[in-house]
Amino acid sequence: EATFTLAEEGQYVIYTIIKDKAGNVTYINSNEGVIIDKTNPSEPQIMITTAEPAQGIYNGDVDFKINVIDPESNGTYAGLEKVECTILNQGTETQSFSYNDKLEDKTARVQSLERTETIIAEKNNSNYVTIQVYAKDYAGNDTIATKDLKIDTKEPEVEIDFDNNNPLNGKYYKDTRTATIKVKERNFDEDAVNLSITNTDGTMPAVSDWHISPEAGKTDEAINYRTVTFAADGDYTMAMSCTD
Repeated sequence: EATFTLAEEGQYVIYTIIKDKAGNVTYINSNEGVIIDKTNPSEPQIMITTAEPAQGIYNGDVDFKINVIDPESNGTYAGLEKVECTILNQGTETQSFSYNDKLEDKTARVQSLERTETIIAEKNNSNYVTIQVYAKDYAGNDTIATKDLKIDTKEPEVEIDFDNNNPLNGKYYKDTRTATIKVKERNFDEDAVNLSITNTDGTMPAVSDWHISPEAGKTDEAINYRTVTFAADGDYTMAMSCTD
């Protein structure tokens, strides 16, 4: 009886020659061979790609591609055993994809797998969406790769409230009047708000800075606001538009 160790990565077929003192010879070999694979299928072997939105935020379903490769080392590889993809919305699983049925035959030794899938925006309307891909090869090496993204399908809601709502003769105000402009929007961009004000007498009202909600980026109910104070005489016209 004898033992030996194969440490270097590679694919081996073990042959044994047995010879007795009478000169009889027998040859034995390992029919299936032996593969030693110590290399994890880690990045860049797992690649997740999507089209990049102009503002960094998607406004609908998101197509993405995964490409998983079991890297070759010393001329061989073990082959992929498991590839699974999960979509998480704030840590909660909303979608999952498994390709293990294509990898069950280990003798096929699949080295690479490429798939295109779609994130459903209705299930993942959030700033905390994660694509997570798990891969394992037949040597037991495994790894996880992730890609984070944001999806926002809700339009901004704008509301303008005035104080001092008691005009004289139906349209004239003798005291200062203040308008509060509220924009309900998760991904609020103050540069995307267009505010237009005119006054027949030329004096412009005082416009405050935007007060950004502490819930911005977290919820569609985040309310951001600013005030416009009309203190000077004149006939004012105010209009605004907003995009997220």
